[in-house]
Amino acid sequence: MDQRKKKQSIIYGALTGTVGIFLTKALGLIYASPFQAMAGDQMIFYTNTYQIYDFLLMVSLSGIPFAIASLVAKYVARDDYQTVLGIRKISNFMVGCIGIVIFVLLVLNSGSIVNWLAPGRDAVYLAKYQTCLIIMAFALLTVPLLSAYRGFYQGLKDFGVYAFTQVLEQIIRISFLLGMGCLAIYVFHQEAIWSVYFAVASMSVSALGTIIFFLKFDRKHLPQLKAKASQQTDTPKTNKEIFKE
Repeated sequence: MDQRKKKQSIIYGALTGTVGIFLTKALGLIYASPFQAMAGDQMIFYTNTYQIYDFLLMVSLSGIPFAIASLVAKYVARDDYQTVLGIRKISNFMVGCIGIVIFVLLVLNSGSIVNWLAPGRDAVYLAKYQTCLIIMAFALLTVPLLSAYRGFYQGLKDFGVYAFTQVLEQIIRISFLLGMGCLAIYVFHQEAIWSVYFAVASMSVSALGTIIFFLKFDRKHLPQLKAKASQQTDTPKTNKEIFKE
């Protein structure tokens, strides 16, 4: 019976995750055309900035969300809920520190980075590129923390909230990107680069909005874990042991 439940959980998780990814990709197709129409030839700044963002995120996280999910699942199976809560505390602190370090380094060195990536470009081009990098840096404060939340609930086998937050993040991102872009371009008649600035900002805004959802979600679900942890008799792992593992 336990093996059957485990297999059903894996299948359900895979299906739920697939649906979430499919809806996220489908929503992504909706905004592409109107955004390109607003950005025009300034689209290059968004493309280049997103490539750097994707690289930095990959380097800064390095599989940490998967590790969080694996550790949480491991100790839930052992009914060690005090360690599970410890994993959450350590992981949030860890990705938060990583995000702050990357953010500070990127902001302080943004000028040097754009000069290195776009040598020989004029001052206007470099200024726009640097502004995009600085705006993008804020996403490195929020997105890693969001990944930690997702990893935690993935470890708890709550695949529904995992998939839902993927779609929620995309909806917030598209709404902000298109809404603020249209407002800047068609209402206030700003230059096309402003649609790119808001598109880059949408990365951090959508992550922040989804984190707020998780904080509300925690109010309902964390007390259950804390109640189980308070009844635990086994000695939990220390913070040092969790961090090392």
